[in-house]
Amino acid sequence: MSKLKLSYVLTAILITLGNAEISAAQTVDTEKTAIETAAVQDQTESRIRREVQPITYWVDSASLNLRDNPVSGKVLGTLEFGQKVLAYSQYENWVRISTADENSTWINSDFLSNSRITWASYNRVTPTRANDVISVRIKDSEDRKKRIFAVRLKSADTGNMLITTREETAGGIIYQNRFVSCDGHRPLGIRLVGEGRNFLGAQNDVRNLKADIYESETISDKAANSTETAISNFACKSPSF
Repeated sequence: MSKLKLSYVLTAILITLGNAEISAAQTVDTEKTAIETAAVQDQTESRIRREVQPITYWVDSASLNLRDNPVSGKVLGTLEFGQKVLAYSQYENWVRISTADENSTWINSDFLSNSRITWASYNRVTPTRANDVISVRIKDSEDRKKRIFAVRLKSADTGNMLITTREETAGGIIYQNRFVSCDGHRPLGIRLVGEGRNFLGAQNDVRNLKADIYESETISDKAANSTETAISNFACKSPSF
């Protein structure tokens, strides 16, 4: 065999071996990718299959509001006395009865019982309320079309009131928390301490870190506009809790 033919043969063998190695490497990579993908899918399916164990309650009120957010959320409907509900999470005295993939729905746990109840066992002496909290529409003297609803969350010994409001704007719902200082029925000052697109967002505002200070000290900030004036009047002139 000539040197030239021998060179061609050796070259062909090397090319064949190289292609085989590449093919083997590609096969290993493909199998590795398939295994990793399957592992991710198993983890995802595991998370989907994992269910949060809800807590069972029964409505212990003549009727109870359903809200899209805790406290000052929009009323979506009502539950009837004795109706069974499942609570998936809790924020203070509010529980979420909707699953993670459903529209947010909250109810006040103060009107729930952890045992089955009937009209026969119901304490009729206790006043029944359809509403879970007292929500009042704020009347802005400069803009009667504004839709702002306020709830008094807390009344401190200092006379300070924590007010949460829900305003329906063209850009969406806005929740705000304010502390208002009162001298009897006369507003002394008002300060914004939280804001968000939902109630929990307003509660998680970094300004809420100073909420204890605003609760104990007299606020001298005057109302910045007609809306804050109306909120101040609501806080100080409304009946006590």
